[in-house]
Amino acid sequence: MTFVSRSLSPQESRVVLRMAEHGSKEIERREIIDMLRVSPQAADHVIRSLRRKGWLEHANWGRYLLIPPEMGRALALSEIATSRRSPAGSPNPTTSARGRPRCTTVSQRSAAASFNW
Repeated sequence: MTFVSRSLSPQESRVVLRMAEHGSKEIERREIIDMLRVSPQAADHVIRSLRRKGWLEHANWGRYLLIPPEMGRALALSEIATSRRSPAGSPNPTTSARGRPRCTTVSQRSAAASFNW
């Protein structure tokens, strides 16, 4: 069993705390570059580290989702995986039992949560 540390460096904590303070669930690479006033390569290093530690998850090109501390990476990823499975009795894997569109990616789950789907 491998243990992944969720402790943060000063730059990583600035990113996570800023997102938490503003109540934002998504952040763009450009925002991290501007916030930390670092080069794109340095921002990429922070992003990779936050992803490895389970604080961020890739949404789509240049966009990342914050994984709340109470969820942790394993729980968040298991919920994402569960959302990709077809519910029992659903004839179409892209729709739920109630006929609503199924969320198949992290960004779709974020959007679905925003609209209370």
